[in-house]
Amino acid sequence: MILVKRIFNWWKLYVLILAPLLLLPIPILQPSSVSKCAYLMLLMAVYWVTEALPLGVTALIPVFLCPTLGLMKSKDICPNYMKDTCLLFMGGLMVAVAVEKWNLHKRIALRVLMIFGTKPKWLMLGFMIPTWFLSMWISNTATTPMMVSIVIAVLEQMKHSKSKNGRKSSIDHQDADVARNETEITLLSVSHSNSKFKQQDDEKCHSPADDSEPTEGSPLLPLFADADPEFKNLCKAMLLSIAFAANTGGIATLTGTPPNLVLKGILDLLFPGENGISFTTWIVLALPLSIINMLLCWLWLQCFYMGFARTFCGKGDAEDSSVKKIMRDAYKALGPMKWPEISCLVIFILLALLWLTREPEFIPGWAVLFPKGYVTDASAGIFITVVLFMFPSKLPSCKAKTSAPPLLDWETANSKIPWHIILLLGGGFALADVSQASGLSKWLGTVLSGLKNLEPSVVIFILTIVIALVTNLFSNTATATLMLPILADLAVIIEVNPLYLMLPAAISASFAFMLPVATPPNAMVYASGYVSIKDMVVAGSVVNIICVFTINFAVNTYGYVFFDLGTYPSWAQPINSTAITPTINTTTFPTVP
Repeated sequence: MILVKRIFNWWKLYVLILAPLLLLPIPILQPSSVSKCAYLMLLMAVYWVTEALPLGVTALIPVFLCPTLGLMKSKDICPNYMKDTCLLFMGGLMVAVAVEKWNLHKRIALRVLMIFGTKPKWLMLGFMIPTWFLSMWISNTATTPMMVSIVIAVLEQMKHSKSKNGRKSSIDHQDADVARNETEITLLSVSHSNSKFKQQDDEKCHSPADDSEPTEGSPLLPLFADADPEFKNLCKAMLLSIAFAANTGGIATLTGTPPNLVLKGILDLLFPGENGISFTTWIVLALPLSIINMLLCWLWLQCFYMGFARTFCGKGDAEDSSVKKIMRDAYKALGPMKWPEISCLVIFILLALLWLTREPEFIPGWAVLFPKGYVTDASAGIFITVVLFMFPSKLPSCKAKTSAPPLLDWETANSKIPWHIILLLGGGFALADVSQASGLSKWLGTVLSGLKNLEPSVVIFILTIVIALVTNLFSNTATATLMLPILADLAVIIEVNPLYLMLPAAISASFAFMLPVATPPNAMVYASGYVSIKDMVVAGSVVNIICVFTINFAVNTYGYVFFDLGTYPSWAQPINSTAITPTINTTTFPTVP
């Protein structure tokens, strides 16, 4: 048994060695550029799925394997790792790091909570809205642990108040004050560096190392100790709402989650020029969808854990003045907004306005001041990044002996920026580039061309279901990277607007609600110990179904009109298609009838 355990502990090494050897017959027995590219793609898929190598390291494989296999020169592959889309992502992350550094996100979250009151159903919505909003702009790995800590602190106070109201004897007010002070300390001491929340920020992470779940009422779960089933359900609903709100918030903006940027990068690579996707056009489709999904998640969790009567009739709901006071005191403890917070807020708003008004479609944007195509969303993002490194964190004063440090310093940025995600994006673009050049994506599109006999709406329904299921197990960025180039070529072959297939596919890659391994928010909520895998699977499976239907509804209604998805656009021709797509060896890869 010990020997088996030791062998299992080395499984990553076995995958690293065996995967390239077992896949080697593909390029040897069927020598062609298509088979060599298939070997590369399958090898990277195995490494991405198993995470035998870090995802960012796997993304670098094309740099040396493409020249080795004779697929593409290294100097042609390397520029994919720092494309315009990668810099757009970096610019958004830099602003998010500055917001997090000066605790502006915490102030926003507490302020929203104070507005919604303390009735359980409205309190849950109060937790979900700031989580959803912050996840549109800030890393889920920063947003989720902060919100989970606040949720647990508030639930502790609710439990204390409930037990206090149930006592028949007199209350020891001193003990109550001590309990309140302890809860306030918990709420105010949110630590983003807590070891249990150090997860990968690539929208994919592992479950906690200890797979055993604490039993309800154990010392590890103080909220569940001597708690009735109704309160336990409230705890589960509140915590799951944080994970689901963070996941739905990421789809709302182009920079909210990596799969969105994968779509943008692949479109720019295969269909350069005006391909219909910008920060503004993305928001037109995804923001209403994201809001609808968040509200439906809220209604589902309310009905599932608290019952229909309590959700719609207000039965059993009551304000808790002690909870309201603790949130008010926590907000007061932050003090008035300071210079760096105000500066970050203004710069954050400025960046959003620059992105939204560059090319707003319905009126000319500020991009008309420059030659067409000279400025992109990345230009605005990097401009704001430079401003953050220049703008002082203290109000300038003639009396100051030294200059104030900037709002953002390189040490902080370097420690917070997930560089592996940028590499992962670049690796995806490199893989898309080489699959297009080798003819693999065209061959796969031809294989799938039988789908043209189906209605396009049926095709995207099937695609969204498959991708939503797959992304619960594998990296959503890797899933989008592997699927979108194939869908682009499939769209060209069957002469359907590429956006009609690629938009729902990219968005559904973020619909991962069922397992702790699916996303960092899921893992962080599971790590609290109050939510079991069964809880997440049961509640998340319904959310997955809801989101699949909403994305299909959005794409086939207002998205269909706004993007003119019923028309095959003039830009839907791969760049230099005749030059970069070689004749496919039909003796090795026969043409699909």
